[in-house]
Amino acid sequence: MPPFAMSPIAAITVLAAAAAVAVVAAMQTGESGRITVREPRAVPIVGAPNDAALFMTIVNDGGDDRLVGLRLRVADAAVLVDAASQPQPELDLPGHSAVALAPGQLHVVVENVDWSRLDGGSIPLSLLFEEAEGITVPVPVEGLPADR
Repeated sequence: MPPFAMSPIAAITVLAAAAAVAVVAAMQTGESGRITVREPRAVPIVGAPNDAALFMTIVNDGGDDRLVGLRLRVADAAVLVDAASQPQPELDLPGHSAVALAPGQLHVVVENVDWSRLDGGSIPLSLLFEEAEGITVPVPVEGLPADR
């Protein structure tokens, strides 16, 4: 056998090892995963005509991550609050999970919305994560009065 030739078994072993390395590398580079948002909706807060409560399900298809910030251009502030309306600076997003932001539970409060700046009746909310790339989600407003 020439010095550079391999037996079929050695060739299969090398290919299997290369495939395993490729799989591990792909898993490591995708560790932050893909985060998506399902069923976003905003509801104006009764008694606070310029504020809204935002609800959604945040789906993390990757490894553990954390929501570390909220940004928007059409309001003064967006704050993650718990059921007792206490601000929460961050939200853990365990790997391969879905976290619901719902009425009477953890949700987002948007303060002093400039209703005239909404695009198609949605509040554009940007979510910032510790690991994953940030995303911007249009959050449709339910029950938006016609004069806004």
